[in-house]
Amino acid sequence: MNIFKAITAGFIGSLTLNFLHLRVRPLSLNFQSKNYLNEPINLDSFEQINDPLIDNRDDYDKNLLSNIISNTLFFSTIGFGKPQNFYFRGLTLGLAAGLSAAKWPDKINLKKEQIEMRKKSNVTTAAIYIAGGLVTAALLSLLKKK
Repeated sequence: MNIFKAITAGFIGSLTLNFLHLRVRPLSLNFQSKNYLNEPINLDSFEQINDPLIDNRDDYDKNLLSNIISNTLFFSTIGFGKPQNFYFRGLTLGLAAGLSAAKWPDKINLKKEQIEMRKKSNVTTAAIYIAGGLVTAALLSLLKKK
């Protein structure tokens, strides 16, 4: 597989992962963000996200950029090897990354409330990484045909 195609597919998989992380994971954590009428607010802007893991916008932007770059490189490895194994590699790499992302916070000395909040979303986190791997595999399969 062409390295440009592999990196492109990895980038799309990484964007998928980050999009799902920003849109689906807050739902699994039951964010308590409310407006003054006690109705759920729209999570479209950064200021409306009540995530105690995010300290400021600058840190958030740097973290998001580093996640996109590292996940792009990680998911691009799906493109190397036999094309008939794209989906298997996407599934296994996504599962491995998802389980690591779900279990790693317990080991890095986070605050107790951060660990408890992350435990609520372990299955969602693993599923999001699997989705990123499978999107990468699907795109690689399409690019292989061209």
